[in-house]
Formats: sequence, C-alpha cells, structure tokens
Amino acid sequence: GDPAIQGMNTGSVLYDPIGHGGQAYHNHYEFTTQEQAASAKKLYESKGYRVTSYIRPGDPGAHGKGFAIDVAPPLDLPYDREAERKWSAEANAVIGYNPLQQ
Repeated sequence: GDPAIQGMNTGSVLYDPIGHGGQAYHNHYEFTTQEQAASAKKLYESKGYRVTSYIRPGDPGAHGKGFAIDVAPPLDLPYDREAERKWSAEANAVIGYNPLQQ
C-alpha cells in the first residue's frame, strides 16, 4: 500500500497493510498531464479502487507535480502472488493499460 501516514507526507513513510509487500505493493501510474491524472483518480475511485497516493507536496517526482497516482489492492485481498497479479491486471484494465503492449 502507499498512503502516506497523516502528518508525514514525504512519500518515504508509508502505511503498511499486512501482506502485499508493505511499501512496495501498488500500481503506480504516471500521466502526461495533471488533468489525466485527476481523471484517472476519479475513475478509479468511482469503481471502488483505493487511490492511495496522488499529489505529495515536496515530492520531487511525478507525485509532487500532480502527474501520478498509486492504486493499492483492497486490504482483504489474499496475500498471494496469483491474486495480486489478477488484481493488478484488473486495475490496469480500468484505464486500458497493458504493460505487455508497451
């Protein structure tokens, strides 16, 4: 998961749900414009996905500039590589992203 702990929004201190790889497990999406990132955030949230990171003030990367979102699996997803792969593919499909076609 990747939501910053309230009051420690540095991107380096992250919420760690049990399982799912702690800080590492989420889908990170970067966009060309801030408008695309905002639209993707809204779309994921409308479909019940957890957008766990969006704009992080002070972050020198895409999150700090408003060009990225992170989407994390539900906390009740079984900690299992196959379940995570399936969830990741479903999350990618929301925006039509297929890493094998990149």
